Amino acid sequence: MQEERREDEGFPAFAERFRPSPVSAARVLGAAMVVTASPAHRAALARLAPEARGRTFTLREALWLGRGWTGSPNERGRLVVEAFARYADSRRGAVLPPLERRWPGTGRTASDPYAIRDGHRLGGRAHAATLERVRTDAHALTQLLRAGRPD
Repeated sequence: MQEERREDEGFPAFAERFRPSPVSAARVLGAAMVVTASPAHRAALARLAPEARGRTFTLREALWLGRGWTGSPNERGRLVVEAFARYADSRRGAVLPPLERRWPGTGRTASDPYAIRDGHRLGGRAHAATLERVRTDAHALTQLLRAGRPD
């Protein structure tokens, strides 16, 4: 699951090189922070490695809970990620997710605001929109983490 990205490399080239790998309790426990696509994925990892629950987030949840984080000039590398995860975890329950949208006349709510919509089965445009949203959100999380690292 871990892949090193070169600064001069564009997102499509990076994504093409990505290869999934099996998840294990040891990998989850060894991670400074774990980011998932959906609350269901997050819950599955919490069952696999309950000790890592406080540093496991959906991508959108990490962004939402991480708002306002500035980090410390003394933290670098993994320490930045660990500090960010502690900050985001400390805000759970104190920071409400975005308001649910309701579909007019149906009583149904839109998808979970912390989940990434599965665009694979919704056609080419929906899939492209999902990929763009993931790219945008991943970039935003990277920027949040970089804010805690002095240059």
